Amino acid sequence: MTSAKILKRIFIGLGLFLLTLFIILWLVFDRQINNEFKESVPYEMSVEYIKNDHEAKMLIGDNLSFGRSIGGHLSPNKEARLVFKVKGGESSVRAVCIVEYVSGNWDIQSITYD
Repeated sequence: MTSAKILKRIFIGLGLFLLTLFIILWLVFDRQINNEFKESVPYEMSVEYIKNDHEAKMLIGDNLSFGRSIGGHLSPNKEARLVFKVKGGESSVRAVCIVEYVSGNWDIQSITYD
């Protein structure tokens, strides 16, 4: 086997190793970040609001379930912008929730459905 083929195999192996390592780290950190969002007061408030929101029921129906992946940002004692999928019996939407920390309490500013 020539040295060019050996180098090529080494680079391919190294590339596959780095790709695998990246995927594993991404999955670990993604799960950790999602857990941080899901355990937050703004997320819990948003979920409860959506469960009782007449507009949400009209758009997506009953039997709501909430997506596993949450995007956005969460600043402790300041504000949160959360984006997640909400599925119902009729359809599914992306909920965008803006929650602010005002006078010692979290307060929902807006929730929109895309």
